[in-house]
Amino acid sequence: MDKIEKLLVLNKNVFSTQDLSIIWGISVKKKLWEIIKYYVRKNKLYRIYRGIYSLDKKYSQFELAQKIQPISYISLHTALSIHGINFQYYSTFYSISLVSKKYLIADIEYSYHQVKDYIFYNKRGIVNKGLYFIANKERAICDTLYMWPNMTFDHVDPLDTDTLLEIAKMYKNKRLVHDIALFIKKLV
Repeated sequence: MDKIEKLLVLNKNVFSTQDLSIIWGISVKKKLWEIIKYYVRKNKLYRIYRGIYSLDKKYSQFELAQKIQPISYISLHTALSIHGINFQYYSTFYSISLVSKKYLIADIEYSYHQVKDYIFYNKRGIVNKGLYFIANKERAICDTLYMWPNMTFDHVDPLDTDTLLEIAKMYKNKRLVHDIALFIKKLV
């Protein structure tokens, strides 16, 4: 099995150089870079960003967002749109991370917003989709109101209000808990 076939059987499309090193069993950086360059020239790998490659020119933005900042999860406007809570289109791809950073890749901005460690590492409301992590409805609402207190939502039915309040409490932020409590009162 050649190196590209090893990648094809993984059901992934986006790889970091570290991924390629592990999958191909190549620990010598110079040799790894030579092989990557060879496959890029042969159009078997496509360079997306510094140190990130795909097998196809078309790749999942979700998968790429997770590769750019591996310690992150998709949330805020992006998750709200996916869950049908907000209908407004945002061309930026939003995630939560331990650092705030922005990347512009193929005319799409990937924006990572920082939260405190104890919030980020609490996995309540974060769903593992295999190739990426995403906030569920309740976590996305709490993340958004934590970042932008005056945010409004287009469609919030159905929501698990008990889970929403429970997730809000993990932020240890009185304003957020108060805002979520008022938000829940308006729903009922």
